[in-house]
Amino acid sequence: MTRKVKLQVGGMGCQGCVLSVTEKLKAVPGVKDATVTLLPPEAVVTYESDETTLAKVMDATAGAGYPLRLKDEPGGE
Repeated sequence: MTRKVKLQVGGMGCQGCVLSVTEKLKAVPGVKDATVTLLPPEAVVTYESDETTLAKVMDATAGAGYPLRLKDEPGGE
């Protein structure tokens, strides 16, 4: 099932950070799309829940200093 989540992103300060977070999220197997913005610092991620988990999506950027926190979870598509 396809799911879409909105995540608050910590640690971003520039467009380079946005690019880094976007690349890390899109590299997670099962992630179909990731849109990251600096203001507000958030990411909207669409992923296949049968291919990956929300925990794996959220762990994708933590090691690089960009912690993610769930903002809300719109209904799946």
